[in-house]
Amino acid sequence: MTPVVRHARSEGLRRALSFAVLVAGCSSSTERTGPHSVSSVTSAPAPRRCDEEVTSLRAYLDALEEEGEVHPETYPVKPDRYASRRLPAIAFADGGLPPKPAPQLAYVTLDRRTIRYAAESVAVDAAGELAALFRRTAESGQVGGFGSDDFYLQSFVLIVGEKETWRDVVVVVEAARATGFTQVHFLVGAKSAVAAPVSSELGRRLEAMATSDRMPHERDQDLRDALAGRAASCQALRELLPARVSDTAARETSWKSFVSRAPELLAACDCSVDAADLQAFAWYLQGRHWGPTTSTITLDLGSRRPRDGREPTLDPVGAAANAPFETVIPKLKALAADRAVRLITN
Repeated sequence: MTPVVRHARSEGLRRALSFAVLVAGCSSSTERTGPHSVSSVTSAPAPRRCDEEVTSLRAYLDALEEEGEVHPETYPVKPDRYASRRLPAIAFADGGLPPKPAPQLAYVTLDRRTIRYAAESVAVDAAGELAALFRRTAESGQVGGFGSDDFYLQSFVLIVGEKETWRDVVVVVEAARATGFTQVHFLVGAKSAVAAPVSSELGRRLEAMATSDRMPHERDQDLRDALAGRAASCQALRELLPARVSDTAARETSWKSFVSRAPELLAACDCSVDAADLQAFAWYLQGRHWGPTTSTITLDLGSRRPRDGREPTLDPVGAAANAPFETVIPKLKALAADRAVRLITN
């Protein structure tokens, strides 16, 4: 038998390779199972691209500007004091319309056959209580109420869940008309082009400020002050936020200036301020925390009065009593704006 002769160098190399394979196998196993293991290969984070942040911010602000504000449900808590709360958590019927700010009027909600205004709620079938609720709504100071002998406008906003029956919608609207209301704005869902900002420490602070019981102009100022403190590294951005805004027109001017100039100022400061902070500020300033974007379908309930003193002519608009509200929306959208209507069930 021929003896096997191993060269010493070859034998050493074989043993070294075997040990290396063993070590590699152990390392791989440790990386898979060890609770504190760190991968031996780490990818360096991609560098932040300022131009991409600026482009994203510009698109975000433009969308908020185009869609407009979301107004809270505002209701009286004292003769000279109003409170704000989020829109009701109901399924809004899709109106197939672009977002549009709701009129800042009294909000009445029809949800699960219950009517709610402010702190009051009544069953839809309680005719006397429903009439009394609308009388108190008319006296709230939130519905306008002005006109002449041949025209009178008194409006409210009606929020209806998508599955509420047409019968109940008719009961509510006709109760309002009998109480003296001559216009109703149905609030319907409208899809937004932007999403809420990612949750952050600043975002939580801004939401607390935006939902406090301070006056609306004070809440706005708190938001501006918070962002100004965050933008210490970019003086131009800080100067874009006015120290005080005195009225509605000045607020609108300030907002439009922010939308048009904030992206370019962020670029000029080499994105030293996080674009996400600017997005969060804009989101809360535009009231987007109050609820989803919506639009309105407005019906005339008899605002024009004949000069001879007769009751206005009202065209009947009907649907099956049990039809879900969402299925009647196309018919309501098709009505002419100057067509005075009376809602009925077929």
